[in-house]
Amino acid sequence: MRFISLGLFVVLSLSVVIGSQGRPLRAQGVEAGAKAMAADKYDRNAQVWALQRSGFASGWQRGQEIYFMRCWMCHNDYTAIAEPTRGVSLRNLYRQAESPDDRRAVDDRIRRQVRSGSARMPAYSTSAMADNDLEDLVEYLREKCGTFTTGSGCFDEHNPPPNPNYKGN
Repeated sequence: MRFISLGLFVVLSLSVVIGSQGRPLRAQGVEAGAKAMAADKYDRNAQVWALQRSGFASGWQRGQEIYFMRCWMCHNDYTAIAEPTRGVSLRNLYRQAESPDDRRAVDDRIRRQVRSGSARMPAYSTSAMADNDLEDLVEYLREKCGTFTTGSGCFDEHNPPPNPNYKGN
């Protein structure tokens, strides 16, 4: 009798752990949650946490969103002036990069800094920032932010990236 109840316990435990598709229920829940999050276009929190508020899938617009959500709080003109040890402004990052080789060198320096971090900056591993997100960020810094001195490319708190959820005029 003891062996039968032990066997029944093991079978029930395995069926709960494995689930109906041969994968752990935990993995099924993660996949189902990811599908549900992607399917609900009105879930604003999921959009913000996934850094998809702007609606752009890639390119400099996506890089602008990533910069706004991950970098701007330290790398803005006000912080650079008020707390110079906290973060530097990223305007003029490409100012002296005249040739394509110079721009690639600056791109590589940005990638290394983001991935490795420093004493005053957190490192963003591939689990914290995917490679394609890093490329979009570099494209934004190169194309729209890193060559302007007056804010015509970089946004500030008065001119954040567009929010497609805002319907006012």
